Amino acid sequence: MIKPSYYQDGTGKDLLNHLAEILPAAQYRGFCKGNAVKYLVRYEDKNGVEDLDKALTYLERLKEFEGQQARADKAAKIRAKFKDKADKLRAAGIDPEIKSMTVYARDLSVGEVNG
Repeated sequence: MIKPSYYQDGTGKDLLNHLAEILPAAQYRGFCKGNAVKYLVRYEDKNGVEDLDKALTYLERLKEFEGQQARADKAAKIRAKFKDKADKLRAAGIDPEIKSMTVYARDLSVGEVNG
């Protein structure tokens, strides 16, 4: 992956990572895809393999970004699921923290019997 120093700020932070943080996801995806296509289209007439390397850099950045998005989406779904369960326990007059400690203790004792 190409990461020239001129794409870093004074703290060493990479410009493309910064763009991934500040742009909406759709805009960052479009930025990466557009740059990849640009380098693929021109590689034969301009910089050859160097442009193919640049296209790969943008595709790798996009792949990395998509992986991060998928992990963040999965984590958000898990948090929402547990929040929903906690809300249901609260509505039933049960402290979700006490309930989770009880379940944890039960799981530990089952593990000791079976382990």
